[in-house]
Amino acid sequence: MLVDYIWYFFIYAVLGWCTEVIFAAVNTGKFVNRGFLNGPLCPMYGVGVAVIVFCLSPLEDNVWLTFLAAVVLTSGLEWITGFVLEKLFHQRWWDYSGLPFNIGGYICLKFSLAWGLACLLILKVIHPGIAALVHHIPFMLSCILLPIFGALLICDLVFTVISVRSLNVHLEQLSKVTSMIRAASDDIGGKMSEQTIKLMH
Repeated sequence: MLVDYIWYFFIYAVLGWCTEVIFAAVNTGKFVNRGFLNGPLCPMYGVGVAVIVFCLSPLEDNVWLTFLAAVVLTSGLEWITGFVLEKLFHQRWWDYSGLPFNIGGYICLKFSLAWGLACLLILKVIHPGIAALVHHIPFMLSCILLPIFGALLICDLVFTVISVRSLNVHLEQLSKVTSMIRAASDDIGGKMSEQTIKLMH
């Protein structure tokens, strides 16, 4: 059902952002907002997991086939996303150039294999619970919440694109909105990073 997959997109986009924040905190000892958008979500994760669930659920009984297909799908998505973002905004949000077996710095063997394992974890362990949760969301509530989330996402995307392309120089009000979204996101991520660092020690 389409509504289910829209929920999957938003849920996994937020979970993906949380994962990136925790990963950065473990590796750098500080909060790093790795997301492209100002808000606390990474759309690439939302799209990626939704595609994985849709395409690979019929294969999940075959672990090796699921793993290989997941590596190919996630690597393709990561390469396309990285390439398009760099061409549009002349910036890189990640760069694997220093790692062996990379292609253009957009993907590398180490993380491609990690994405494959992550997809197995999602399909076998995480997604059944998420799917059950989504299944119990009343349809009318979805009709109210999803358009709101979609509008916020579109606004964030527009503000981010304008900001990245330095088009908001004369748009003071727009700049304030962007700053508010980023501040809220940084506050959430900062607290998450602090807790992660405390747990490490």
